[in-house]
Amino acid sequence: MPPRGERDKPRLVPGGRQPFLLQTWAGSSSPVTKASKIQSILVVRYSALGDVVLATSVLEPLRAHFPDARIEWVVADEYAALLEGLPSVSAVHRLRDGASSMRQVYRAVKGRFDWAIDLQNKAKSQLLARAAATRQLRFVRRTLGGAVRSL
Repeated sequence: MPPRGERDKPRLVPGGRQPFLLQTWAGSSSPVTKASKIQSILVVRYSALGDVVLATSVLEPLRAHFPDARIEWVVADEYAALLEGLPSVSAVHRLRDGASSMRQVYRAVKGRFDWAIDLQNKAKSQLLARAAATRQLRFVRRTLGGAVRSL
């Protein structure tokens, strides 16, 4: 079992039918899934300006492990301009308010990706990630009890 503080840290966990590890995030010495097979990755983090900005930190390790992969991002319309100029992001899918926008983004990403990384961990983001790829990673936040125990 990991040390007490390590146990409570936010972590990425396998959420799809074919679990995998990414050394940079998991801190594991396990081998990374063969990079040659990963050609497209969808990142889902659509709300909270500061969280979207901080979530861009996943781009560098993704690029290091999968230099030829196409990386696309689902983000709220008001934050799309932040991501559109980034060289690591091939395309930005704008999520606007309303069900019609959700349907449009759903159709645009459905079945197109090898991996989907859900950094939002909400019902809407999980729906998009599952539609986009058979393999997903999702971010799990620590619980209040876990945060208190880590003090």
